[in-house]
Amino acid sequence: MVPNCLTMAAGLPACAASASLRLGKELHCVILKNQLDSVLHVGSAITDMYSKCGRLDLAYQFFRRMPERDSVCWNSMIASFSQNGKPEMAINIFRGMGRSGTKFDSVSLSSVLSASANIPALYSGKEMHGFVIRNAFTSDTIVASALIDMYSKCGKLAMAQYVFDLMYWKE
Repeated sequence: MVPNCLTMAAGLPACAASASLRLGKELHCVILKNQLDSVLHVGSAITDMYSKCGRLDLAYQFFRRMPERDSVCWNSMIASFSQNGKPEMAINIFRGMGRSGTKFDSVSLSSVLSASANIPALYSGKEMHGFVIRNAFTSDTIVASALIDMYSKCGKLAMAQYVFDLMYWKE
């Protein structure tokens, strides 16, 4: 039997869940042999597998070579770097997402706000807050919660309370 993109995209998350880098690399080789690496959801699964196995370098290397990237790919990379102690890189990838023309969503914004909170970089967090306001994400509960977290971690409790109060009145 010849594997197809669906079987490969399904097998990679299993490697990621078990943190089996060796098996994930073997699947990646099979994917390359069968020229399935340019299929968007297979590429996303490869970057996610490398990220979850602790190899952000390999995930990012593959991500940069992907011929096509959607918001899921971008969000996965932003979240991976944010959650693995590389907040500056998460912010840079977020900016690259904007330059590519890919639409941001609540996942992108909450991940980059989480990255800003982990620096803590109030300037970057305020920049993201302005972006949230300009792009009408203020009513998104996930984004508002990430803003509260960012302001709290940066020691700006009055701003965190302000965002919380705005959230409360919208309900």
